[in-house]
Parts: sequence; C-alpha cells; structure tokens
Amino acid sequence: MPYRHEAMFFDSQQALLETSVPWLRGGLDAGDVIALACDSENNAALAAALGDHSAVRVLPQERIYQKAVDAVAFYHDLITTTVAADHPRVRVLGEVGFDTNARGHDEWLRFEAVCNHALASLPLWSVCAYYTPDLSQSLVDTALATHPWLRTADGTAPNHDYVPPARLLNRAGPPLPPPNREATTVTLAHDGELRELRHWLQSRLGDVDTTAEVAETVVVAVNEVAGNGLRHGSPPVRVTLWLTPTHILCDVADHGPGITDPLAGYTPPNPRRLAEHGAGLWLTRRLCDQVTTAQGRTGFTVRLTVGRG
Repeated sequence: MPYRHEAMFFDSQQALLETSVPWLRGGLDAGDVIALACDSENNAALAAALGDHSAVRVLPQERIYQKAVDAVAFYHDLITTTVAADHPRVRVLGEVGFDTNARGHDEWLRFEAVCNHALASLPLWSVCAYYTPDLSQSLVDTALATHPWLRTADGTAPNHDYVPPARLLNRAGPPLPPPNREATTVTLAHDGELRELRHWLQSRLGDVDTTAEVAETVVVAVNEVAGNGLRHGSPPVRVTLWLTPTHILCDVADHGPGITDPLAGYTPPNPRRLAEHGAGLWLTRRLCDQVTTAQGRTGFTVRLTVGRG
C-alpha cells in the first residue's frame, strides 16, 4: 500500500464533509487509523460525523506546519509508529497551515512536493483539503502542481497538472541578497580547520544578544554545512557571518556544483545507513529557521538563517 497523495478543493464546511466523510468511513471499515489535521472547527465537525471511534485522531494543525522539513518529519514519525502498532495504514485529511505570505508559500510548495518523495514508501493515504475562498491563485496552482490525484464528491482522478517533485524544486529561485556591511568571513581549506571554525563562531556569537542554545545551534549547523563543502564540494570554503535585529545569518560557499538533488535533506535518515550517508543536511534543515541555496558564477552557497530568540 504505497503512499497516495490527493488534493481536494472545497468552498464550505458542508462540501468538506460531503466529499471526505465517506472516504474516511471507508478507512475505518478497512482498519485504518484516521488522522484529522484541519482547523479546529472542521476537525470538530469531521470527528462528530465519524462518531466516537478509537481509530480517529485529531492532530494539532497549528503546531505541525512551521517548516516543511518538520511537517514531513511529523508525518513520517506518525505513520511509522502507527504501523508499528499493527495498523495497516493511516488516512490523513488535512488543511495545510503554512502562512500565505511569500515565505510561507515557499514552505507550502516545498512540503507538498517533498511528501511525494519522503513518504513514498509508507502506507499513507492523504487528502490535502484546500478552502478556496481563502486561497490565492498561486496557492491553488501549488496544490495542482504537487498532487498526483484530485478528489471530488464524485471520486478521484489523475491530476494532469502534477509536476514531479525534483523537477518542481529544481526551478531556479531568485539570487540571494548580499550580506550586510558588518559581515565577517573566514576561509577553510581542509577538514582540520573545522575546529578553528567552531571557535571562531563561538567567539563572535559570545557577545550577541541571544541564548546559548541558539548560539550552539548556529555552530552545529554551520559546522555540518562547511564540512560537507570541504568533503564534497570544491574548497576553499568561505563562511560569512552577520546579524540582523531578529536573526543570525551565515553563508557557506565553495566553488563546486553544490547540492544536485533538490530533495536532499528532507527525508528522515535511515538509522542503519547513517555511517554511509550521514544526516548533516537533514539535521541542518531541522535546526535552522531557513536553509536557502543558490548556484552562482563562482560556485555554490548555502545560507542558514536562525532566529535570535
């Protein structure tokens, strides 16, 4: 039972119930666990329609959709633990809840696209419900580009607007804005200099108005990315650190082609293959508020952004 990923558009709570409840009841009849991740009013209406059933779980929508990588991790853990408890499959009905601003839209697209890759092997059937009166056309287009199937009250059909996730995420984004004038830079030539990098970061973050936990997050994340650049990129690696009133930012750049797989670092690492593949990019995406990449004329840059707290 491989992953099945559907989109559903609705314009009222009644339409949501009419389209989704028969499918959810079918899951209960099949022994599936039902997970509801809509807004609180819709969750309550759906749970009432399904009745008092131990296989129905109401999820905290507002806590799931902070970052794409965290939302993918949440569902990956939910499915694996549920299956480990001898349930055959999980059916999720959710309203994706990222912000509708530009950054939130990017996370929305990233999450919906990455799910098709990161959850592909799991026994999951998910329907992403889109409330059209609140959505811009760009978010409707995102839904159409990221779901292989569409669900209506009449059933499901293949979605001919679907774009494979690697191709969708490989589309070039805008260039990164330059660091500010107060930025400082250090250059590394080999692995042996990573220890000095960590000391350099700690010394510069020691006087920053932030917590020790945030400073350690920056040190760990930058160390992971710089190590990848030294081992897999084209040294030297330049690390540039600067501050804004709300964030700590760091560019890690080398002269290589960079990350060629746009899906890298979004799938939870297999514990049995950590020694072979590591978990650096996955860890970095989890630690940072934002991880942005760019390929320029002189090489590849990873920009890490961490809130000062």
